[in-house]
Amino acid sequence: MLWRLCTSKLGYIVSLLLLSVTSLATMLYFSTQRIEPLTLSDYYHYRCDMQPQSNPTLPRFRFLAVSSLYADTIAERLCQSPLVAQYYSGVTISWKPRWLLSPDEVINENYDLIWSRENALNGLVPGFAEYYQLLMDFGNYQVFWFRKDTRNLSLTQAYFSDKLEIAARLLPLEGGRNFRDLGGYATTDGRTVKWGKIYRSGVLAGLTEQDYQFIDELDIKTIVDFRANSERSSEVTKWHDSEVKVIQKDYEMDFDFSEIGTLLRRPDLSKEMLEGMMAQFYPKILDDQKQNYTEMFSSLVKSDDGLLFHCTAGKDRTGVSAVLVLSALGVDKQTAIEDYLATNHYLDPKALMPKNNADMDPKMAAMMKMFASLPPDVAQPLVGVTQPLIEAAIAKMEAEHGTILDYIKQELDVSDEDLLVLRQKYLN
Repeated sequence: MLWRLCTSKLGYIVSLLLLSVTSLATMLYFSTQRIEPLTLSDYYHYRCDMQPQSNPTLPRFRFLAVSSLYADTIAERLCQSPLVAQYYSGVTISWKPRWLLSPDEVINENYDLIWSRENALNGLVPGFAEYYQLLMDFGNYQVFWFRKDTRNLSLTQAYFSDKLEIAARLLPLEGGRNFRDLGGYATTDGRTVKWGKIYRSGVLAGLTEQDYQFIDELDIKTIVDFRANSERSSEVTKWHDSEVKVIQKDYEMDFDFSEIGTLLRRPDLSKEMLEGMMAQFYPKILDDQKQNYTEMFSSLVKSDDGLLFHCTAGKDRTGVSAVLVLSALGVDKQTAIEDYLATNHYLDPKALMPKNNADMDPKMAAMMKMFASLPPDVAQPLVGVTQPLIEAAIAKMEAEHGTILDYIKQELDVSDEDLLVLRQKYLN
């Protein structure tokens, strides 16, 4: 039976007033919802025993990670592996940010697998390479090291690849929101998108000093901010690098608040109805963000530095942008859609919850009360993402231009020569 070895820690909720359509909907939903006191990220360890049970005298497989993301999934897969059961009685995954690690932990805890960057380990234990060998390197922060004297040398990169890559995609940031790397995706011609070059995210206002120590090494020199003026003023980005180039557009969201209120009052309200409303919003993203998208591609062509694009939740405006970037690099449409849908794994909607609604307009407060009563599965198109939403934006591009790539070339001023440059820069 799986069980958790739990050491609780303090958590916090970043509160904000969200002004985009889906951000508003998320606020409405969670304003009066009861928050579960603890989640996996509120602990320091996840532990499981082999299934079926192996020899209890065998040691445990110990994995030191920088994030709790997918720790339970990785542990359970390992605990169900006959290969691992030959050498280990169970699995313990621990996670700590690199700034909380000590040399003694690296040297004396006998971890079989460590997720850390080379310079971070070198700073803690200059001779760490005597004890650990490189297992997988996704670039920058996504580096995994295997203990050289491990009992099971058949646990290779091929064995771990599908278990670790999805966890490595999300950056381990205290105040980040859906901040992830677009690298690693295969293109239709057999190449892969480089890790550590293009990033997507939600709001950046919650980033901590420790987060910026981490981010400083990513060489991000361009930020594309898809948010409206009022969003930017309510949650100000305080990026540490004064030389960063910021691409943004002055505009406000043109949204009829009464529309969602009318819909929420319907006794037969369903997920499909909310999906239909959102599907009408998505094609408009292409028009609203055309200027930002055009400047973003121009920057990608001209610069070799890292680029980050983001909105508030990092799922709608940012999700459409990611589909455009991946398509321009030659990633197939379904894979680009899967990256869009991955937001449901990486984004915790509770992080979007406001502190209170005491100062809100009475009509807005009443709407929040209605929305809070929705079942989670009905609210999914608003607090997460669903495939029909991104398909609505794609359908507009294909109907008017034939393909996503033709839309990029005809509407965003990206030439065939520009596409060659992009693929030379950002593909392996």
